Amino acid sequence: MILLFHHLPVSLKVKVDKFVEKVIKYYGSEFYNIQGEYWFGDNLTIKSLFPSWIIKEYDDNTENVLVIPLFKNYLRWLFSLKYGYGAQLDWENIRCGMSIDYKLLQGIAESYFPTADFSSDALSDTLPNIRRFSIQVHGSYFDIKGTHKAIKYVLTSLLDMPYSTTEVYTSAPGVVNIKANVLEKHKLFLSEHVIPAGMTVVYESV
Repeated sequence: MILLFHHLPVSLKVKVDKFVEKVIKYYGSEFYNIQGEYWFGDNLTIKSLFPSWIIKEYDDNTENVLVIPLFKNYLRWLFSLKYGYGAQLDWENIRCGMSIDYKLLQGIAESYFPTADFSSDALSDTLPNIRRFSIQVHGSYFDIKGTHKAIKYVLTSLLDMPYSTTEVYTSAPGVVNIKANVLEKHKLFLSEHVIPAGMTVVYESV
């Protein structure tokens, strides 16, 4: 009977409680919203950073304590997504490549192509296209990397080639033919990061 009761299904609440217990145990952090505990950064204010006597002196005469306005403006810059560093990130939009903030695009791009420099003159113009590239990046690129379809996906979504006129095919063993008006500055990126090693690339203009 003990074994029988031991295998009875537990409630959802018990499962959630066990999960939260494990998260707290293995993560060891008090700075996240777990069971109503808010991130420590929510309490980061001027009053939390300075002793009460400095706050009082500032309240009495703002011109005597210049460090308070300095920190106020620093915090505004730090947490401003539009005008500052953007430490207060919009996590919902970060999950979506199409709505992610522009300042984070370079990090996303270099996670797809770790050794490429998207701040360089050769690739900076492609950075906005990372949004479109990210939509089907796994099914249309990483899962079939090295194939004609994957190469065409990079050309049309990242390098902005027209889909209807862009062609990728093999004319001979070890040769990849790309029929598109690829800019010279993008050819090095393709050969180093997209085309399979050892393959020869033949470019044809449309």
